[in-house]
Amino acid sequence: MRNYRKYLHGKNPVILKNLLELKEIGVKLAVDDFGVGYASFHLLHRFPIDILKIDRQLSANLESISNKKIVEAIIELAYSLDMQCIVEGIETKEQHRYYQTHRVDWGQGYYYYKPMPVDDLTKLFTYN
Repeated sequence: MRNYRKYLHGKNPVILKNLLELKEIGVKLAVDDFGVGYASFHLLHRFPIDILKIDRQLSANLESISNKKIVEAIIELAYSLDMQCIVEGIETKEQHRYYQTHRVDWGQGYYYYKPMPVDDLTKLFTYN
């Protein structure tokens, strides 16, 4: 998989055109690792983003008051821009409850399931 982050920060109109075409056919666009790395605020107004994924470096450490405030601000930002919000790195029942009370749309992490082979995943979703 190639990393296209450097292209998103440029002024290439073809990228915006392609993203808009993807949206037209129903593809949802997400900013991964929001709050760390290359995921910046300028992407939110330049591109037709649907979902913010909060990076686990922020979301997993609820003991830190500053992390909590940053995560809550990102959640509020997502909703104020009519975006969905996904939190990565949920590993405990306490984290699950916390994000549930903050109306996060989706959670991702070991609390729900650990990574597994595709065959095991298929069995998980197959009804008898």
